[in-house]
Amino acid sequence: MRIYGGVMAHFHWMRLRYKIGDPTRPDYNDFVIKCHKIMDKLLARLVPTYHDNNFGERLAQLGNETFSNVSELWEAHELYRSIINDPNFKVDYNQAKRTLEIYEKAFQDLEII
Repeated sequence: MRIYGGVMAHFHWMRLRYKIGDPTRPDYNDFVIKCHKIMDKLLARLVPTYHDNNFGERLAQLGNETFSNVSELWEAHELYRSIINDPNFKVDYNQAKRTLEIYEKAFQDLEII
């Protein structure tokens, strides 16, 4: 399923993918937030906005019909929420890499990458 905005999402994704290659990066929170924002923008294009729906509502609407890894996407979303809700929460390299793999699979399902 090709979607409008996929080319720019691919560009931003490849930039992020390059950045995670450095395991000495001091702050992975920003990395996870940027990954989440790319996915959120793509979900917004896939789900009509009748109400002020959010990432979770959009993901629930699309579900298993669109993504082969819905439970992992929920896992990545919960990590994002932990970062947003707790200023002391810190993401380590392994969590950031796992998040990258989750979103990468979803982008493959959308034929972005």
